[in-house]
Amino acid sequence: HAFKSLFKKPAILNVEDVKITIVRNSQSVAASDLIKKGLSKIGFKNIVSENSEGVVSAKSSVLFSKDIPTDIRQNAILEISKILPNVLVLESESSDSKITILVGQS
Repeated sequence: HAFKSLFKKPAILNVEDVKITIVRNSQSVAASDLIKKGLSKIGFKNIVSENSEGVVSAKSSVLFSKDIPTDIRQNAILEISKILPNVLVLESESSDSKITILVGQS
């Protein structure tokens, strides 16, 4: 029985464990601040904003690492879509407990 526990993936139990990065441009500072406030209200603690120096994406998107549980995803999407109603939802192959929100032009 001791070996079984070695192969279990550690589950994220708390929203506090999830790292969120909001990538924004100079036109989307207000939107990213609203998203940050909304996500903080539902329990996310580790939220940072980064300024994008490159070309602004036309579409806003949210990228979940594959280890983020469904309930946390749904709560995050619900909150993000209040500010970015047409947000594109994607999944990355990494298991680093991250959500990246790219604030685009729409």
